[in-house]
Amino acid sequence: MGLVMRKPNYAARVKPIMPHPAEWRRRIFVPSAISSDPARLDTHHVEAYLYLQPLRDPGMPMPPRRDPKSQALARDGALNPHPEAVRDPLFTSNPFFDPKDLVQVRYEMVRRHDAEGMSISDAATSFGVSRPTFYKAQSAVAASGLAGLVPRPRGPKGGHKISAEVVDFVTNLQAEQPDLTTPQCVAAVDARFGVKVHRRSLERAMARKKKSQALAR
Repeated sequence: MGLVMRKPNYAARVKPIMPHPAEWRRRIFVPSAISSDPARLDTHHVEAYLYLQPLRDPGMPMPPRRDPKSQALARDGALNPHPEAVRDPLFTSNPFFDPKDLVQVRYEMVRRHDAEGMSISDAATSFGVSRPTFYKAQSAVAASGLAGLVPRPRGPKGGHKISAEVVDFVTNLQAEQPDLTTPQCVAAVDARFGVKVHRRSLERAMARKKKSQALAR
């Protein structure tokens, strides 16, 4: 009976069970996979069986411990996929600032530019993002504050008609904040309704709204 060793990190052990009666004598072989010198074992005195014991390779690293906070952030879609890219001194020296927390990273990035005057290029580089990602975060904060950075379920991925509720929301938003740009309005819609609308689609919907209002006068 042959034994196939499938993995090198398993050790074969022989474990005694009980004394073996003389009338049950038989001989078994130790396979060459276990011993370089195959030998016969007399079972007159002992019955034994072989079992495999897994061994950890000393050169293999220990599996990483589970981080409850990272697991919670991942469930909420707020786990930063590239925490190693965050090189801001606060996040590398102060444990309060967690580079894995996407909302905290993006908010501090925007705050560093708006409140402390850091250039957009330096802020994007320091926090490991591109300039378009910086602008998106800035627009979300401007439109909805910190809540604008909280990931929300996305709407349909394909094209869809912008509802009248969304158009009314943007109309009221622009009336309150005339300086809002279209990207900021898009971010506000995403934060409020969880719907990702295209910039051009929103502009066309708003143009139709203004045209219908002009014709009604």
